[in-house]
Amino acid sequence: DLQYLPGARLAGDDLGRARTMTAALAAEHCLASDACEGWTFEGRSSRGRAKVSFRSTVGDYRPEPGWHTYRRIRPPTCLAGSAPEPRERRHLDVEVLREAPLVAVVRGFADRAACEELVAAGGGWASMGRAYTSGGGHSSARRSYSSNMYPPLQSPGDPFTRLVGEMFSVTRNLTGYSVYPPGQEPVNAVLYKHEGDEYRPHCDGRCSGGMHEIGERVATSIVYCHVAEKGGQTSFSVDALKVQPADGDMLLFAYKYRNGRMTGLEAQHSGCPIRKGQKWIATQWYREGVSDDWNWE
Repeated sequence: DLQYLPGARLAGDDLGRARTMTAALAAEHCLASDACEGWTFEGRSSRGRAKVSFRSTVGDYRPEPGWHTYRRIRPPTCLAGSAPEPRERRHLDVEVLREAPLVAVVRGFADRAACEELVAAGGGWASMGRAYTSGGGHSSARRSYSSNMYPPLQSPGDPFTRLVGEMFSVTRNLTGYSVYPPGQEPVNAVLYKHEGDEYRPHCDGRCSGGMHEIGERVATSIVYCHVAEKGGQTSFSVDALKVQPADGDMLLFAYKYRNGRMTGLEAQHSGCPIRKGQKWIATQWYREGVSDDWNWE
């Protein structure tokens, strides 16, 4: 019913005067009022005791060390006619390779038509350029080609938007994370086309532990639309896990524990060198706490 956002502060207090109490008592108070959407306080401990401010909206939070915010989670709703007709309910085959932190493979997640939509959204294989680091340069650890894909979220009936929505739905169901498409990073298309192309061991999020910070990455999914004939597996440094995907599979792995603490090297992984053939994948990184108003950038 509640999402904890460490290091986040809500502005103001529009549900009465601030009161001194524990987080447990604040939860009882908030959940008993339909008008309450969350609360915030400053203190050393996320459990209080502290002066708590209750809010009727929680969209105006911002990162600030030493502050704690709890946000009420409500079932998503929509106005009639504002969303496309849902697809027929899908039954997915999920293979859990590790429970905590989660590593799972959703077999046959994307069919050929869905992969064709993804490749088209990425501009086709020929248009992809060398992959860059976040600083704008090339990385000696990464030999591949990539392009970013932006789903038209304002068009819920678009096939690409529907597929991204299903990726987020599966991720929420398997991890329990509160992640939704608005405010997230674009889907990253990656092509490994030459023998020896690879991505050496790395982490998508922090590998140093510590508590999760609002807006930080918490999970990654990889949809394999074309796998190499030899090589190209995804390998995890800890527990000696190696994922051998098939066309259409989706790998999902998490790097935040249920207590809010980030993983160490448990989520470090690599894309094994291509030995024969080519590999095309679509990567989505998931962040908790982002929105259209406060996006990943």
